[in-house]
Amino acid sequence: MVCITSGGTTVPLERKCVRFIDNFSSGHRGAASTECFMKAGYSVIFINRRGTAQPFCRFLPEDPLLTCFEPAGDNLIQLIPSHAVAVQKAVTEYHSALNSGHLLNLPYTTLFEYLEILKIVSLSLRQLQRNCMFYLAAAVSDFYVPWQSMVEHKIQSGVGPMAMELAQVPKMLMLLRHLWAPEAFCVSFKVMLP
Repeated sequence: MVCITSGGTTVPLERKCVRFIDNFSSGHRGAASTECFMKAGYSVIFINRRGTAQPFCRFLPEDPLLTCFEPAGDNLIQLIPSHAVAVQKAVTEYHSALNSGHLLNLPYTTLFEYLEILKIVSLSLRQLQRNCMFYLAAAVSDFYVPWQSMVEHKIQSGVGPMAMELAQVPKMLMLLRHLWAPEAFCVSFKVMLP
């Protein structure tokens, strides 16, 4: 069993979020890795940012719904023939993985959702001990606004410049490794910029 995280996290600036800080990630590494692990026979829990790359869809155009289909008369659409092979392959492989129980897709958007899902999955997989791997490819925010510091509604722009203090996100890898799933194998990625 492999738990793969993918995509970036958002950090809401208000409790009823209008504005947020975004850690961008396309999710291609996580999606491609999910495919590779599944082809090697692993079952995968895919914790991924909504709207990022999905397994088996990497070779489709960026906006496949609008790019691969065209109107075909009153209330009908049809697959554009030049995309037929790629779309059929992606849809077949994705649904086969879901229907066989070898892929569980758990989407998130915010840092809070990501951390909570990771904790729940980690604690659930703890019993697998060394038969479990965490492959952490998500771009997780380094800073956040603590819940108790957030304003309830949209931050008003008419009050002048905004000053905000961000807190450092606790290092969850330590919790995962030592508390949540201490026997699991972990792979983690860190972007290092010059």
